Amino acid sequence: MYIDTTYTPTSVTVTFFGNNGGITCGTERGERSGFTSASVIYRADEDGTVGTHPVAVISHRLWRSHFGSDRAVVGRSVAINRRSVVIVGVADERFRGIETEEVDIWVPLAMATPLGLMDDQGGDWRTNLFTTVLRFVGRLTTTGLIRTVATQSAEALARSAPPELDPTPRVLVSSLIVGSGPNRPAAADLALWVFAVTGIVLAMTSSNLANLSLARSISRRREMASRLALGASPGRLVRQVLAESLVLTFLGTAAGLLLAFWGSLIAGQFPLPPGADELNAQLLGFASLVALFSGAVPALVSAMSVVRADPVRWLKESRSMAGPGHQRMRSGLLVVQVALSAVLLIGAGLFVRSLDRVVSVESGLDIERIFVVSMDLVRAGYEPPDREAIYEAARERLVQIHGVQRVSTSIFAPLGELRYRTGIGVAGQASITIDESPHVNWVGGGYFETVGAIMLRGRGIQEEDRSGSPPVVVVNQALARLLAPDGEATGICLAIKSQLRGGDCAMVVGVVQDHRSSYLDPDIPPILYLARDQHPEPASFVDAYLLVRARQDAGAIAEQVREAMRTVRSDLPFVAVESLEDRLRPELVPFRLGAVLFSVFGALALAVVALGVYSIVSYVVSLRVSELAIRQSLGATSGDVVRLVIRQTMVPVGAGIIIGMAVGYLGGSLIEALLFGVSARDPLVFAGAAAFLGAVSLLASYVPARRGATMDPMATLRAE
Repeated sequence: MYIDTTYTPTSVTVTFFGNNGGITCGTERGERSGFTSASVIYRADEDGTVGTHPVAVISHRLWRSHFGSDRAVVGRSVAINRRSVVIVGVADERFRGIETEEVDIWVPLAMATPLGLMDDQGGDWRTNLFTTVLRFVGRLTTTGLIRTVATQSAEALARSAPPELDPTPRVLVSSLIVGSGPNRPAAADLALWVFAVTGIVLAMTSSNLANLSLARSISRRREMASRLALGASPGRLVRQVLAESLVLTFLGTAAGLLLAFWGSLIAGQFPLPPGADELNAQLLGFASLVALFSGAVPALVSAMSVVRADPVRWLKESRSMAGPGHQRMRSGLLVVQVALSAVLLIGAGLFVRSLDRVVSVESGLDIERIFVVSMDLVRAGYEPPDREAIYEAARERLVQIHGVQRVSTSIFAPLGELRYRTGIGVAGQASITIDESPHVNWVGGGYFETVGAIMLRGRGIQEEDRSGSPPVVVVNQALARLLAPDGEATGICLAIKSQLRGGDCAMVVGVVQDHRSSYLDPDIPPILYLARDQHPEPASFVDAYLLVRARQDAGAIAEQVREAMRTVRSDLPFVAVESLEDRLRPELVPFRLGAVLFSVFGALALAVVALGVYSIVSYVVSLRVSELAIRQSLGATSGDVVRLVIRQTMVPVGAGIIIGMAVGYLGGSLIEALLFGVSARDPLVFAGAAAFLGAVSLLASYVPARRGATMDPMATLRAE
């Protein structure tokens, strides 16, 4: 569990473990002055009694950034929600918690409620039937015990779970690695696809190297045969061939590592999990070995051909006698390269179109100039009257900022998940039933004007809608259609089961245009908006967001808002100020990463194909110079020669494009879940990938074909 809490001057994240769970980190309890890779386990007495041992282990990052790597930090205190805890250890630099979000402080579970990290009404989470945020973490001796653990845990839960709460309790056993569990995020699937795409690019590069090595070895046959005939030993020639190839391989590997370093700098610009953009020795070593192996194998094959060489036969062979077997091999390798490149280009096109659909989503709100201000007042221990006073004072400060246009409050932030639903009915009209319970949000005066929502009828929530005034409610179009399919929803009085007592009802005073409750969810649920000041019960246990709409000149508004919030109260916890666009950015990360990575790999694939086609055509032209010269001597024009070479080259290219498109079409279902608003078999993407790949291949073959067609046929024949 991860919870934002107070640590001046910035926010930190807190998680807690039981004494049976243990964590591998930091320093032994007895080694208060040293930092070694040892095990810090909260003692049984520290996690046995609620609130008696306020101790904590801090992360290596927090120790370095906030304590200046002070080796005397153990024994010092930090404040969490205005309560002091003693630092008893520093985590090892490699330990970052059990999930992707980085943790700064670990405290015992017994301190969860006293520190305000669990809402147990001052009790013990162990005896609270409604505790729902815990997970049991264990290490199995063998992986084969997973089924046994799941069965025994389910039996224990069935014996202990109150049947009135859950008659069919269920146990879910999964790996701590998020990508291996049942709640695998889209980013995890994207990582697997990136791994697969890396293998595709590696296969393309290897086939291109094999093709180039084959062409190079054939072109040097007469040279090698001559040297063997003059007395050079096969071993010497093998060493020469290997040395030349390995030098090129080492240079290519070094260039690749340099590109990887630059790529890691670019990857650091994305909100990736901690350490995802780091290049460690193991990773660089593995990549280097793969690159060296990919370059060394074709070189070794070429060298072995020298060992088995027949100098007399090689010297008798014409320069153009490459053999039908070699030609088929070259064409086959080219087909493989083009097919794999087509698959990558299709993937790149799908992700780019998907990203375009994501960034152009019409949310129904004007989100460009909205800032969201949040504070952890509930966990910090502020009572409801104090919290309301803080919100009111903050609003007064914020509206005085020149760049601020409007300020309002809301329990749920715009385009965030609405997590509360309630049953409703139409007062005095039992015949009207609403089967679908609408979502609820409690908002302050001017909310709809602040978020840029469009009122279709009536009015929104106003400042005058306070405690003691007649209850009012605003509904969206989806709910208005349920309330009055053939009429006007305004003026209807709603009986809201969880909010109003004693037969009271809230008057519908306005209908707001439908807008998304979640940015990437196209479904518009029925929603009702209640005046927050008229419903103090939710405000008693839930923090509210302050929503700020900036004017056009909103360049430095975030810092001005932070400065204004510092003047509200001196003891405020950390105040988070971020634009609504920044809050939505994590939802776009998988699509943005997919578009960038697939585009990069697609560009690499195009470069490999272009290089492969160019090298093969150049080599074929060099072998066929005599044939081409004879054709020109017999009346063929330069255009005829160019068309002949291109036609023969584009046959394997066309076959590769067809195969690649077939693979992309058949495998489209595997990537469907990673796309947004785009079919994995989008005909526009397939046609574009085929056309682009064909054009690049055509250009790569035209250049050497044109060069061969412009040779002087008489000079060529005399040279032969």
